[in-house]
Amino acid sequence: MTAYESISGKNPAGYSIEVDDKVQRFRLRKQERRGYVFFPLIPAYRTLCLRFGVLGHAFKIYGFEPVMMYDDLSLPVGTGTTIQAENERAKREIHRYRAKKYCEKFGLKSVSVSTALDNDYQQPAKTIESEQIEPYTYRGIDISGYAAASTRKYLKRYSLDLTNQDTRTTYERFLRSGMILADAVCEVIDRYDPDYTIVNEPCYIQGGVPLELCQAAGTKVYTQKRGYHEGEMLFGRSTNRHPMGQYADERLTTKAVETDLTDKEREHIQKIMEKRESGDITEVQYTPEDGNSMDTQRKKMVGVFSHLLWDGALEPDQAIYGNLYDWLDDTIRVGAEMDDVQFVIKIHPAESFRGTNESVLDWLDENHHPLPDNFVVLQPDTNVNTYALIRKLDAGIVYASTVGLEMAFNGVPVITGGFPPYHGFGLTYDPSSQAEFRKKIREIDDLKCHNQMKLRAERFAHFLFECKHLKFPYISNKNGSNSGVIVEHDKIAREKGPYSEIVNQAIDGEEILSPNCMNLKDQL
Repeated sequence: MTAYESISGKNPAGYSIEVDDKVQRFRLRKQERRGYVFFPLIPAYRTLCLRFGVLGHAFKIYGFEPVMMYDDLSLPVGTGTTIQAENERAKREIHRYRAKKYCEKFGLKSVSVSTALDNDYQQPAKTIESEQIEPYTYRGIDISGYAAASTRKYLKRYSLDLTNQDTRTTYERFLRSGMILADAVCEVIDRYDPDYTIVNEPCYIQGGVPLELCQAAGTKVYTQKRGYHEGEMLFGRSTNRHPMGQYADERLTTKAVETDLTDKEREHIQKIMEKRESGDITEVQYTPEDGNSMDTQRKKMVGVFSHLLWDGALEPDQAIYGNLYDWLDDTIRVGAEMDDVQFVIKIHPAESFRGTNESVLDWLDENHHPLPDNFVVLQPDTNVNTYALIRKLDAGIVYASTVGLEMAFNGVPVITGGFPPYHGFGLTYDPSSQAEFRKKIREIDDLKCHNQMKLRAERFAHFLFECKHLKFPYISNKNGSNSGVIVEHDKIAREKGPYSEIVNQAIDGEEILSPNCMNLKDQL
C-alpha cells in the first residue's frame, strides 16, 4: 500500500486530512509526562482514527502520552467488517494501514495486537459444546456477551442458532478474538499502567473487553461516539449505569430532570427538536420529508416502535425483556384483546437503510400471521412520517428507541419495555416486570402524559441533546469524509476550546458535559 501511495499520489486507506507541523513535532519530555492514556483503535474506521488522533493530541498537551492499539490482523475476525463484505481481508488490511498512517501523522505511540504479545504467544483455542450461548470467563471477565453482540453485527442477524455451523464458527472466532484482545490489553496495562482509557463501541469485543479490563485495573474509562447531531460527540463512563454515551451518572441525570430550564434553554431545546424533525442536524434522515400520517376509526391509536435487531446496544442487563421478540410478542398478545385500540407497529427504518439478514417483518409473518385485526405494520421504507404519526398517537410503546423521548416531549404517554437512556426518570411509564408491562398496556386508555412528565421530558431532552453533546469541529457526521480537514495544534490547545474542556473533565474523572451545563455538576 505504501508503494501504491507513493506512485499514484492516492491513499488506499481513504484518509484525507492534513496535520500541521506543530502537531507532528509535538513531543512530551520524560519529565513532562504525567501518565498515559490508552486508545484501543479497533477497528480503524476513518472517522474513529481522526477522533482518536485529535483526542490523543489533546491529552498529550496536558501531559498524558497516548498509546494507540490497532489490529494487525492478529484477531481471527475483523471487528469492522460484516458477512456482506466482498473482501474481508483487504478491508482489514486497509484498517491496519490506516491506523499506522494516522498515528504517524499525529506523532502518536502505536502498538499492534501482535507486538503487545510475547514472541512465543500461542493463540488460545476455543470451541463450544453447548447449543446455547453461555457465560465464558477469561481474564476475569465474561466475554460471551460481547462475542454474541459482535456476531450479531457481523452476521446482521438477531437470532444466533449455534446448531448452524456457520453461526457457531463465527461466534467461536469472536470468542477467540476477545481472548486474544484481552491478552494484548493486559500487556498494555502491565507495560504502561494507563491513567485513562478511551474506548469505542463498548457493546462489542473491541470496546467492551478493554473497558472491563482497564476498569478492573483501576483506570478511569470513558466511551465516546459520534453524537446525534452534526459535528458533535457524546462521552460515557464505565461507572455510569450503562457505559454508552447516551447514558449519564444517575444522580446527575436526576438533577437535570428536576431542575427548571430557563426561558432561553426551553427555546433552545425546542429549536433542536424542530431541527431533528426536519433532519437539518441529524446524521441520517430516517423519516420521509413528506408529512404523511395515518388515521383510524378506532377509539385510540397506539404506536409500537421496534429497534434495529442486530444493534449491540439493544439488550442492557437492566431491561425487563432480555429478548426483543418477547417484548413484541407480549405487546401483540395483550393488544389483541383491545378491539377499540388501533396498534401501529413501525419497523425501524435502519432495517432498510443499514440492511439486515433478519427482519421484524419476517418474525411477524412466522409468529403472528395473520396479525390481529387491530394491528397494522409500517415497513422500514414506509412513506409515513414518524413525527406526523406521533401527533396522531394517543400513546406509544417502545423497547429502547429515542422516539420514546420525542413522544413524551410532545405530550404522548409512553410505555418502555427495554432500558433506554430516559428510563426511570419520570417522563415515561417504566414497568419493573413483564407482568407490570402487560398491565400497563391493558390500562393504556387511562394513561396520560401529565404536565410534570412532559416537563421532565423537556428537561431530559435538553440534558441529552445539549448538555451531553460536545462540539467536535473536526468531525463531520453527515458524510464522514472529512475531506480537506487540517488539524491544527493551536486550535486543539486553546485553553477554553472544546478539546481542553473534554480533557480537563476526563482528567478530573467527571462526567463530560458541554461547558453550558457545568452548573448541574456544581449543584450535586
